[in-house]
Order: sequence, then C-alpha cells, then structure tokens
Amino acid sequence: MKWLKQNGLWMAVNGIATALFASNLWDAASANFGERALHHLVGSSGNLAIIFLLISLAMTPLHIVFNWRGGLPLKKSTGLWAFAFSVLHLLFFAVQKGTILAAFSDFFVIIGLVPILIMLPLAVTSTNWWMRTLGKWWKPLHKMVYVAGITAAIHTVMAGNPLLAGLLVAALVVRIPSVRHWFVQRHQRPQVAEKLPQRRPVLQPNPVAQ
Repeated sequence: MKWLKQNGLWMAVNGIATALFASNLWDAASANFGERALHHLVGSSGNLAIIFLLISLAMTPLHIVFNWRGGLPLKKSTGLWAFAFSVLHLLFFAVQKGTILAAFSDFFVIIGLVPILIMLPLAVTSTNWWMRTLGKWWKPLHKMVYVAGITAAIHTVMAGNPLLAGLLVAALVVRIPSVRHWFVQRHQRPQVAEKLPQRRPVLQPNPVAQ
C-alpha cells in the first residue's frame, strides 16, 4: 500500500501514455494509413509529443514555484514518452509525404526535426549506467533539453498551437537562475522567520503601582 501511494502518480501517467501510444498505433493500422487518417495521426502524435515534453520540463518549475516534489520522479519517463511520440510523429509525417527527404527544404519541418535529434542522445543516455559512464558530462548533455524545448515551442507556434508553446516557454523561463533564485528565496523566508528567536516583550512600569 505504501509503495502504491508513493508510485501511484508515476503508474497513472505512464499507464495513460502507454494507452495513448497504443491507440495511435491501432488507429494507424486500422485506417490502413489513409490520407485523412494520416493527417489526424500526424497532428495527434505531434501534440502528444509536445504535451509530454511540457510535462517533463514542468516538473522542476513546479518544484521551484510551489515547492512540490511529487512530480520530480516523472521527469525521466515523460521525457522518454515525448521522444517516443516525436518519433511516431516523424514516421507518420514521412508516410504521409512519401519520403522525409523531400521536405528538408521546408523550415517548419527542419525546426521540428531539431528537438527529435536532440532528444535521441538524451533518451539513449537516460540510464544510470550512462550517468556513471559520462560522469561530469552527463548533466551538460542533458541540459540540451532546453534547446529542444525552445525549438519545439517554435515548431508548435508554426503549427498553429500557441498555447502549448507558451506553456513550454513559461516552464523554461522559471529555470532562469535569477527567476529560480527569486522563487527559492520566497520559499525560504517563512522558514527563516520561524527559526528566528522570538523577542521577549519589554515590560512597561505600571503607573498605578507607582
């Protein structure tokens, strides 16, 4: 029961992601990759890739702003799901166009490929073994997710979905050192105030007694 309580959110998010991924594959298979079905699948898989990237990038800001640690274990799994849905998005797009190579002259497509290419090495090196192997280089490598977030936001705006793009940018802004420091100080002030010794009130002489 304790394990389920601690891991319930992780199980729920990953269960939903698995169901959505399977649903995309089922829709593709049952529709025989028809034109209308492919158009829907390209949009659906792309939106899901952005949503899971947003969830992954939002976990640290939620901890910074609200001091909530419950979402931190979701960063890795939702990041991997973002990569999985982005690969699915690319595959559906390639099938729809006939070949991915013909679309490389389109800036919209190129800017959409950038986050996928960035997330590929991040997904490969997401294990503890790679973390130990890369040592001090692991963290700088995985900070490239910020670049993936920015380029994904640009691609999302160009696709006509500014709301998701705005949320992605907001999640990145909170990570700016000065902004992060402001929120950290905001959380620390009540704790500092509680630790300060209480000053004893100064007793005033009673004029009646005098």
